[in-house]
Amino acid sequence: MLKSLQTTLLFLIGFLTIHSIAAAKDSSGVAALKDRLTAEINQSTTASDKVKKFAVDVLLPEISNPAFSWAIREQNDKKISLEEIKKIDQQWKSQQTLPIKDRVMTNPCANKIRKLARRHLPIGEAFIMDNKGANVCQNELTSDYWQGDEPKWRNSFRNGKGGVNIGNKKLDESSNIVLQQISLPIVTQSGRVIGSVCYGIKTGKLIKTSSGLSKWLDWF
Repeated sequence: MLKSLQTTLLFLIGFLTIHSIAAAKDSSGVAALKDRLTAEINQSTTASDKVKKFAVDVLLPEISNPAFSWAIREQNDKKISLEEIKKIDQQWKSQQTLPIKDRVMTNPCANKIRKLARRHLPIGEAFIMDNKGANVCQNELTSDYWQGDEPKWRNSFRNGKGGVNIGNKKLDESSNIVLQQISLPIVTQSGRVIGSVCYGIKTGKLIKTSSGLSKWLDWF
């Protein structure tokens, strides 16, 4: 009984610590980065006003989510070489079952991003990348493990400075749903860019209400 109470207490302490950090006011570095990213999103010529609003209101606040930054820092600290990452990438593409596929789908970071997608219905796919573009966690399996040679990572990580990448709308043939990828940096509480995140937004689930406010509905 005592051991059970101790376990419960430790869980509550950890839970409250994470949420108190998440609720804390942004540092000047994070606030300044969010302001710059907001401007970049609003200047996009590939996104509609509804997509821009969703990105600013829902996605941008998550760039400093401690659950994401902690997971990225843990992977970055392993200092896996780019050569090894590319080797894993080849295995990822050629083997249907792979232990690392299970890890990135079931670790605490994946659970967090899955909850985020459930809470905001327009989010389809979502995955976190480290400082080399390797996957850290995801809610759906991606076709490859390494994103470091793609604009979604290059433009959002931007050599550690952080930026925005908004792709063109594409039809996902497997689900017959139009997705638009939006990638943003992930930062520490001090504002240091350590990785990035890519969201596939179901643009058909973004509508405008008559009052002019954005509302998101699950139409499918």
